[in-house]
Amino acid sequence: MQIWFYNRATAMGLNPEVRDEYDKIILYYYYKMKRLDDYGQKLF
Repeated sequence: MQIWFYNRATAMGLNPEVRDEYDKIILYYYYKMKRLDDYGQKLF
């Protein structure tokens, strides 16, 4: 998945500052979804 995001960011031609911001946003929401999945595993 990380490779896919890297390839997409490269294809968009983002400059380094914008790319860093993009990575932070993606990682933030990826972590939140992972934690939600972990929480859901405890319910079953």
